[in-house]
Amino acid sequence: MTSPALITAPAAWARDAGGTASMQSCAGPVPVRNFSVRRPLTGLFAGLFSLVLAACGGPPAGQEPTGEAAEDAWRLAVGQDPVDQAVAYAYSLALNSRDAPAVVQTGETASAELAAELSSSEGEVAGDGTDDVASYDLVVSRSLALAETLDPDGFAELAEPDGTTAAASTSTEDLTTLIEEALDGAEVLTPSAGELDSTLVITTVTAEGEGIDLDGSSDAESFTDACHGQRLGVDEALPEIEHRLAERYDCEPEELSVAAPEDLVDQLITAEIDAAVVSSSTPQIHDYALVSVEDARGAFPTEQYLPVAKTSVAEEIPDVAAEVSESLDQDALRLIQRLLDGPDGLSPEEAAEYWLVSEEIIAEPEDWG
Repeated sequence: MTSPALITAPAAWARDAGGTASMQSCAGPVPVRNFSVRRPLTGLFAGLFSLVLAACGGPPAGQEPTGEAAEDAWRLAVGQDPVDQAVAYAYSLALNSRDAPAVVQTGETASAELAAELSSSEGEVAGDGTDDVASYDLVVSRSLALAETLDPDGFAELAEPDGTTAAASTSTEDLTTLIEEALDGAEVLTPSAGELDSTLVITTVTAEGEGIDLDGSSDAESFTDACHGQRLGVDEALPEIEHRLAERYDCEPEELSVAAPEDLVDQLITAEIDAAVVSSSTPQIHDYALVSVEDARGAFPTEQYLPVAKTSVAEEIPDVAAEVSESLDQDALRLIQRLLDGPDGLSPEEAAEYWLVSEEIIAEPEDWG
């Protein structure tokens, strides 16, 4: 596999003129994952491992286990969304790089439902006599859906005074607190640094026609000007669109269409719509130099990625999981979406691997050209 030009491998792992990885002689004799099947390194082994990394000057490799090792590995469940899956693989590959074998388990069930099942399953007995209802140990989920799934009543209490669903102004910290209190038998690990929020985007032509100052496009008045009476497209994942626009911005679009973000951008640049509300990390915003008008009055919800682990394994999770969360900022989420985008996009696992290498969390695989 050849790494894309936008990724620069850590210098300590560069190949010499003969094609041999310069760190190979250092990393080769250290069978890191042979120290333990399920648990992170402790005691003397952990100290030796740290010394080896310091001497080598680079991060360890990350690769999902196979064979018997895979059978005993932690299982990290995630739903169908490609970005969610890439984030899950980022955690999995990072864990594997620190001698904590993990495999990603994808399925049709939504991540929030998987986390709710994980929360209620530990210590129970399934119908087939197994110890746990859930067949996995960790889940990666978005916080908004998880909060509503785990505690619908508590989630409703976070609503705005008029009783509408999901207070857009509710902080991500409030959502995480609600989730932590609702979990039973599972714990929230460090949330992602990046937040999934929304923005209204228009073309420069529209901005000039509406008299919107490109440098002051975060003003609430600019949002209203770009929304009211316009043909507006909205991300299909956003709830209660018309109510929120009317309440927060006194905006009544001439037409309102709902679609996936990439379809909305296509409609925008072909003048089928005048404006679109999409995720602020949508790569096409930068590709087409669209003008982003900030949701200054909080009409749309903001959320984070939350890794959730069974209580029985939470204490065994290496610190690298927190490192991944702290590195998953807005730029990281944008890069991952870009790597996944289009007919020639990467698979979620490949996108996660490239991002981890770019962050120097794991080493460049030997089969990269």
